[in-house]
Amino acid sequence: AYDLDYMARNSAAESVYVLPWDGVTVIGNGRGAKARTVPDGTYVFEVSSLKALGDDNNPDHWETWTSPPFDIARP
Repeated sequence: AYDLDYMARNSAAESVYVLPWDGVTVIGNGRGAKARTVPDGTYVFEVSSLKALGDDNNPDHWETWTSPPFDIARP
């Protein structure tokens, strides 16, 4: 759904980032990228963040969170 290379920190301790998702994902990049609507079903989001000064090739330097399952059921 998202592939962000850099995301700034929150501006305040009480603030949050909201990343809406409409069920469309992009396959590929550049001119060959194609949007695809995912089929109805049950999904989870997995969010991974590289720790400060971390080595992206070292799995111990990553923090990962997986959402609870959610359903997409279009009318």
